[in-house]
Amino acid sequence: STINGNENLLNKFKNNITIFVREKNSYNHVYKHFIYLNNLYLSNDMAFYINKYNLLNNRQNINNILNAFRNDIEKTSIKLPQNNNDISKTLEYKNSWKTEKDIYIVALNFLNYINSYKIIKTNRLHVGIGSIILNKELHLYDNSYGKNLSVYLYSIKNKYKNVNFYFKNDVDKILNEIFDINEY
Repeated sequence: STINGNENLLNKFKNNITIFVREKNSYNHVYKHFIYLNNLYLSNDMAFYINKYNLLNNRQNINNILNAFRNDIEKTSIKLPQNNNDISKTLEYKNSWKTEKDIYIVALNFLNYINSYKIIKTNRLHVGIGSIILNKELHLYDNSYGKNLSVYLYSIKNKYKNVNFYFKNDVDKILNEIFDINEY
């Protein structure tokens, strides 16, 4: 969680700061270090509130499976499939977060790319959330430090039928079995 390790900053905030967290572990952490508890809220990840209809083109389900596993500092021990596409990296737009229009274009391209697939397999949280928003069949795997599990438990479990979650302990075994069968 990006909030861990920032206790000094939390203690310095004044009552004009409002904090939204997206899962209970972060909420409990901030609760211990932030004195203005009336300004602390637990909510779904903000990406769940995107109005997808303003963003999408009509190119849905033209590809079968998107394997979008992390390949950065937060990667897990998952054996990456040959066709893995860490889309947060491949669709990365450097210096593209300067204006609201830039952010809109990045979100547009990101969701339209996901929308072109039927099935999504990922350990990137926002690829997973994008897949949920688009009603895709999602296979969401825990990430390296449990963030995906925390968000899954608070915002996804029992709310979305298209989601299969794989716990960290099961990930290596399951993925190695799947990818050795060449189902991708």
